[in-house]
Amino acid sequence: MNEIQSRIKTVFDEQLDNQQAIRNTSFKERCAKLKSIETWLMDHKDDIRNAMHQDYRKPTSEVDLTELWAVLNEIRHIRRYLKKWMRPKKVNSTLALATAEAWIQYEPKGVVLIITHGISHLI
Repeated sequence: MNEIQSRIKTVFDEQLDNQQAIRNTSFKERCAKLKSIETWLMDHKDDIRNAMHQDYRKPTSEVDLTELWAVLNEIRHIRRYLKKWMRPKKVNSTLALATAEAWIQYEPKGVVLIITHGISHLI
């Protein structure tokens, strides 16, 4: 196993170990985590701009639009709808269970590795 594969396996194993704790995070905890990511990005935007310019010769305006704005916009979108997404969704029950209440409870079920082609380097 090469160094990259070893690192991926290590991170994946750490995520598996932390899976239950993540599953049980509250709305407020998730919002706080998203806010900390947003704050970190804003605090380090000059470093990100410089790195993108050095590595890819991207101008500041392009980094702001395709990297920073895209990620910050997604964070804000998630924070806006997170409470709704976490809420159980009431659904109709079958005729046989007409007096029962039924709902869908959304929960994180596992760990996902996302590998992209690198159009957006920050994401």
